[in-house]
Amino acid sequence: MWEFTNPWWEIVVRVVVIYAGLLLLLRVAGKRQVGELTPMDLLSVLLLAELVSPALSGEELSLPGALLGAATLIGITVVIAIVSHRSPRIERVLEGNPQVLIQDGEVDWGVMRRERISERDLEVALREHGMLSPEGVRVAVVEPNGRITFVQRDS
Repeated sequence: MWEFTNPWWEIVVRVVVIYAGLLLLLRVAGKRQVGELTPMDLLSVLLLAELVSPALSGEELSLPGALLGAATLIGITVVIAIVSHRSPRIERVLEGNPQVLIQDGEVDWGVMRRERISERDLEVALREHGMLSPEGVRVAVVEPNGRITFVQRDS
């Protein structure tokens, strides 16, 4: 049938190991570094592009190898999505938890450090939501995707 440059199982193992390693690195990097994409979304886009680009550019002679790698990546993404949907615990491990950043106008500096949010990042987010300072915030939450959501205090 198809001939692979490398054994088929090596391609599958490499994709799984790289996926797991990059997912761990993205989780360690913090939410604000990722932006609006979830770590798994970003990882899938990066790896899928990297897997197929050598075959498209002619660097890799094995088109079947690139397709097997892409199929493995898509399969991992689908399995993780299904498992995460069925298990809130696994979803929390993979995606992270929302973190309360501001409560009744008081900034939690520990959350700022852990999520690697600078004072400038916080100021920008406040202005984007029509606020000038944390004092006007009832609660602000760093969501698992890195966005900060705000609820204003009642006037």
